[in-house]
Amino acid sequence: MQVNLEKQFPVEAAGADSWQILSNIKTIASCMPGAEITEQVDDSHYRGKVKAKVGPATMSFDGTIEILGLDPEKRELRMTSKGQDSKGTSSVQMDLTAWILDGETGGSELKGEALVNANGKIASLGGRLMTQVADQVLNQFGKN
Repeated sequence: MQVNLEKQFPVEAAGADSWQILSNIKTIASCMPGAEITEQVDDSHYRGKVKAKVGPATMSFDGTIEILGLDPEKRELRMTSKGQDSKGTSSVQMDLTAWILDGETGGSELKGEALVNANGKIASLGGRLMTQVADQVLNQFGKN
């Protein structure tokens, strides 16, 4: 099952300051509810864990993150991540592009687009439920 996500959040910090946060993978992961970086393999590869409640099921995923690009001029992050739940019944892959845009009042905006492919038990829960859970998680991420 495939889900497309698009989000945009206001950020109180100036664009340059927001970019410093977005370009630091460990810091940005700490803003994501249930996410944790467990190992930095090299400059562009990480291992981590994500725990999420999807409907009646709570799932824990172990996975990898690959940074495909960090463009300071565009203030753009491109990455891909893959994970499998600890029981081996579900897998997820996400391709993400995120940008920092200058705001009109001195702050900035974080804009993101993601393509999520889910297989197994998590896919059987349906796209509507996954979109609702993703919206909740991303809204909390934006606040953090």
